[in-house]
Amino acid sequence: MSENPLLPVPRPAHLPSDADEPEARTIVVNGHRCAVRQPEVGYSEIVRLAFPYVDVRPDRDFTITYRGGPVRAQQGVLVDAIVVPIADEEIFNVVVTDRS
Repeated sequence: MSENPLLPVPRPAHLPSDADEPEARTIVVNGHRCAVRQPEVGYSEIVRLAFPYVDVRPDRDFTITYRGGPVRAQQGVLVDAIVVPIADEEIFNVVVTDRS
């Protein structure tokens, strides 16, 4: 008996399905829209999105403020080693300063 080409081919068990991949959310970082798939973001991810070509050095600080987040983290200041849950269209503002 030949195979029917119209029947769906089962996905191998070791491959993730499209349903396993988290839905992308759009956040706004320094006025630019960015798609992220994780439910939380941290200081270093936001810095990289805001300034992809700026070196992170000990004499350089980044101030990150956010607003429009989910109920448990609607607004605030994001500091190093902290992650916050994100909401679609949440706004992050990042300012870089050199320590003197």
